[in-house]
Amino acid sequence: MKKFLTLFLLMLTAMGASAQITSLDELSTEKTYTLRNAFFNAYAVYNAAKSTTTVWAAGMNKGNISDESYKAKVDLTSPNTAWMIVSFANKWYAYNMAAGKFLTVGYNPTTAATAQAKLDSTPRALEIKQKNGGFTLRTYTDGSQNFLCAAPQLPYPISIWTDSDNGATWEIAENPEVPADYDACIKKLEAAIDTTLVQTLEDFSPNKTYTIRNPYFNAYAIYNAQKSTSTVWAAGMNKGNIKDASYKAKLDQTDPSSAWMVVQYDEKWYAYNMGARKLLTVGNNASNANTAPAKFDDTAQPLELKAQGDGTFSMRTVQGNMNYMCAAPQLAYPISVWEPGDGTSWEFKVNDDVEADYDACIEKIKAGVPVGFDVNLSNGFAWAGNSVSRQQLPHEIARGKAYTFYVRASEGWICPDGLTIDNGEERFTVSSIKAGKTVTAITIPADKATGNIMVTGTWKRDEANPKAQQLVFDDDFDVDGEPDETKWVRTVREGATWNRFCSNSDKVVFNKDGYLHCRALKNPKVTSEDPGEMITGGIKSLGKHDFLYGRIEARIKTNLHTGTFPAFWLMPTNNIGGWPHGGEIDIWEVINNEDRAYGTVHNSWACCTTGRPNGSNLSGINYDDWHVMTVDWDENQIDWYVDGKYMWTYSKSNVPHGADATTNGWPYDKPFYIIMNQSVGNGGWAARPDVNFTYETLFDWVRVYQIPSTPDGIGQTPAATSPMSNRIYDLSGRPVSGNLTKGVYIQGNKKVVK
Repeated sequence: MKKFLTLFLLMLTAMGASAQITSLDELSTEKTYTLRNAFFNAYAVYNAAKSTTTVWAAGMNKGNISDESYKAKVDLTSPNTAWMIVSFANKWYAYNMAAGKFLTVGYNPTTAATAQAKLDSTPRALEIKQKNGGFTLRTYTDGSQNFLCAAPQLPYPISIWTDSDNGATWEIAENPEVPADYDACIKKLEAAIDTTLVQTLEDFSPNKTYTIRNPYFNAYAIYNAQKSTSTVWAAGMNKGNIKDASYKAKLDQTDPSSAWMVVQYDEKWYAYNMGARKLLTVGNNASNANTAPAKFDDTAQPLELKAQGDGTFSMRTVQGNMNYMCAAPQLAYPISVWEPGDGTSWEFKVNDDVEADYDACIEKIKAGVPVGFDVNLSNGFAWAGNSVSRQQLPHEIARGKAYTFYVRASEGWICPDGLTIDNGEERFTVSSIKAGKTVTAITIPADKATGNIMVTGTWKRDEANPKAQQLVFDDDFDVDGEPDETKWVRTVREGATWNRFCSNSDKVVFNKDGYLHCRALKNPKVTSEDPGEMITGGIKSLGKHDFLYGRIEARIKTNLHTGTFPAFWLMPTNNIGGWPHGGEIDIWEVINNEDRAYGTVHNSWACCTTGRPNGSNLSGINYDDWHVMTVDWDENQIDWYVDGKYMWTYSKSNVPHGADATTNGWPYDKPFYIIMNQSVGNGGWAARPDVNFTYETLFDWVRVYQIPSTPDGIGQTPAATSPMSNRIYDLSGRPVSGNLTKGVYIQGNKKVVK
């Protein structure tokens, strides 16, 4: 038997058994290779009898095969099966030895439908990446459905689709039966590819200028002061129904008006015209459904600049499918905006005739780029708008211009140290902050709005104010193990999306290192009694503590991933009428990979099922950092905040309310309990989960503050049914422990003297 195996291995070697490539570094210009999808056993080949332009298949033996030719025996000695995979000008290309043509994967970077892989005389660069023991290949990197994919069910066997498809992973293996022809391959690449053309964003240099040309209309984007000082003009245009003869003017490459710098500043891209000394703006309105001229602007507008894999780029300033820079010979302005097509692809070519001026370009960008603006307040609130009409704060404010925003705190809280404003170069303090709910207007002076601004400040309880909101409930989760049984019970499995996988496992809910860990992970033991694909965890204060009104907040961080669905929320203790009639207050939710925090209510009138406004969100949240999620709830309204930044308000005065449970928009006049949990989506709002990923949300602490109810300020206003713990607090609402000094304390909702 041993001799037989040895002989068999020797025979394989003699037959030219090929070695599979595991890294692009192993590719050689002196070898050819096969491309094989192992799942369908599909080899990518050239089959002139079927098509001279479409990549064909051989060896396919799996799937609903629509053409018998896909099953043809693979002949490794034939050039039809052999590919050279070479790097030229730092890009990858695949060249079929029999066809003498190059592989092109997909044709439209925005396509949502399948399309055949092509053999093309025009080389198009490939993105080749390792995945699952093989490689993925695509020409167009803008689009998740443009990966080379075996497709037995289609009238063309090699198509494009998502990289998660079984057919999208390809083995690259040496083919010793067919020799490479490096000279023939390289000659075609050199003849077709202009190495002075920019291929990727990494190719742009801040020390060079470029011409910008649409190859379909041969239209160069230029500055033409005689025609317009604010509208981008054209030269060299020789195709289409040309409206103005000036569009045809001969390009003068030595003129700065034809030269552009393309630079990156603060991780954003900008195009600067050397003649105009201004910046390119493409489109004016994210929802624009009509064309509009591309503009020169003194105010910097970042460009979304994307390589399309064929030596061209798309450009737009604002989102929207109709906002791509487009050559438009038929219009009164030659460079317009429109949807993706022939007119929206632009070449960038090095212009050695005009020198770059990096300093001037960067100064222009910096002068027009807004500065970042962020606020992180402890126990205080901030918003834009005015003292009465609140709006969300912006992420950016105008550079060199004064900006005013507004702050306040909870009843009876003060900001003794003022607010600190840091612009990256200097810090200054605003000290005259009014107490409690009285609003203070804060103005960033124009001469301070020169760098990214961070505003911080801390409010404290005014111990001399008997009506000051005080701490009535908290948990710091600082004892490892099961969460405190005097405060919490586990969430239980039921039929809703959020609790359908709830488990009592100690792997999904536990305290460790001072944090509450709530997790969702793959069910380690699927049984008939527990058939769920995942197990998830959460805790709730039902039956332990509930609250009517107050400031309720938690400090949170989470690991974003497709399918995540964690929450910090409130439900009614006595849920009369069931959901949504009894009400729900979602203090915080996030889904999938979004950088947002959602705040929502559900009730009979405003709910996800009624279509009426029932929530809002804040964007720009970095969940690698900790964030404080807050609601401030009283008898008239509920306000949402993230790190003290205003999100939105739900007001009793704006909704119907009363005894009719079917139309009541304000069921928020009764006790609610707290829930903190990690769940996963079901494909509705949040995506279906990745069962092999461990989802986790950490809670650093949770706190509830309420206004004392008695005239002397000693009592508290937890819900009447709430069994408060016997924890002891000082008169500032801070929990205390150990040997107490003489003084007055709060315990069990009453004043006690030690």
